[in-house]
Amino acid sequence: MYQIKRCSAPCCGYISREEYQKSVQATKDFLNGKSADLQKTLQEQMLAFSQNQEYEKAGAVRDKIMALNHIQGTSQHVPTVDTDTVAVQMQGDVLSMQVFFHRTNRLTGHQEYLIPKVENCQETLSSLLMQLYEKIPAPEVICTSFEPEDALAEALSQQAGHKVELSPPPFRALRRQWMEQALNACERALNAQQTQEELWEETRKLMQLSELNKIEVYDNSHIQGTNAVGAMIAATKDGFQKGLYRRFNIPSELAGDDFGMMRAVLRRRLQKGILQNNLPSALLIDGGKGQLSSVMEVLKEFNLPRIAVLAMAKGAGQHDKGLETFYLDTAPDTPIHLDFKSPLIHFLQRLRDEAHRFAVGSHRLKREKSFLHDSLRDIEGIGEKRRKELMLHFGSVKAVRGASLQQLLLVPGFNEKIAKKVYTFFHNESIIK
Repeated sequence: MYQIKRCSAPCCGYISREEYQKSVQATKDFLNGKSADLQKTLQEQMLAFSQNQEYEKAGAVRDKIMALNHIQGTSQHVPTVDTDTVAVQMQGDVLSMQVFFHRTNRLTGHQEYLIPKVENCQETLSSLLMQLYEKIPAPEVICTSFEPEDALAEALSQQAGHKVELSPPPFRALRRQWMEQALNACERALNAQQTQEELWEETRKLMQLSELNKIEVYDNSHIQGTNAVGAMIAATKDGFQKGLYRRFNIPSELAGDDFGMMRAVLRRRLQKGILQNNLPSALLIDGGKGQLSSVMEVLKEFNLPRIAVLAMAKGAGQHDKGLETFYLDTAPDTPIHLDFKSPLIHFLQRLRDEAHRFAVGSHRLKREKSFLHDSLRDIEGIGEKRRKELMLHFGSVKAVRGASLQQLLLVPGFNEKIAKKVYTFFHNESIIK
């Protein structure tokens, strides 16, 4: 590589350590967007070589400057200050706002908003921007695709503690490209929202509901009946509502009984839902007619207005192949087959898979906690009383495992001998006196 001028060969000692460090620093500066500083340094080097009549070295530096100019696209106007790009589009009463954060001419972050039922666009935009730049420092320039309210720049400047310029169109060169990218992102978000609404409407029709406000999806997870856990995820027209996800510990006597586990989970959910008045319009269950029957049995116990239930049975292990068979509560003996290429079946698969992911994650968490708690029983000479003292003192087995010998000696009733037993059990090493 040295022979073809692609390496300075520091490993062979062809350049000094200091020269190599300067080269490394120049590369870092370039990658961090400090190309202007780098270009100035190269120009100074070229001039120095030229004055010393080292024309070959000056020519090499000149080539670097030309390459840097080509990469930067110096024919464009390149902003020299931190600049955010804010693009907005409306579709009906839905507002999409995309914010791209550019620091030293590099994209460093992105924030998006999709706000339904917007009545006053200007007020909503001003409110969103004030909230956004309350959490993060506002840059010197914010390019907007819209004409901002007169008082917004002043309010942002006061909040930031420095002047903030709001710059509407037209834009030059690089800023114009940034705005086009942000506007394209707005359009994609609105199209995705429209698709989501259409799928939600198709799901409502499939479940024979006049209104569909929320779907809850249930799944259970266990390994040979151990550490059984039930999981519920929730979705609305706006997507998954992770703040509504719930985990349910399942009694060990029901573990392995899929129908029994589902009944236990659903009873607990309905009892709480009735008290909190937050029952869903529909349930999506991973299973066939048998699982549907167990769910319907529980719903009858509570004598509630109709909550639609759709059971989704996968076809002979063909997960995600579109061969699922559906059973609806209004006609439990009539199988429903959807076109395996239809967006609707893919939508329902995503709902089911999210519930499965959450259930498996919950099971793993419970299994790990169980393993750690059970591990205390394996420490020789540590009985129930001392296990209880450890848990009261540290709060978890994980904390016990990470405790030092000195920390273990602080547990009430622990002497050096007992503390060493606990420490060596988790660290698998001897204590040197």
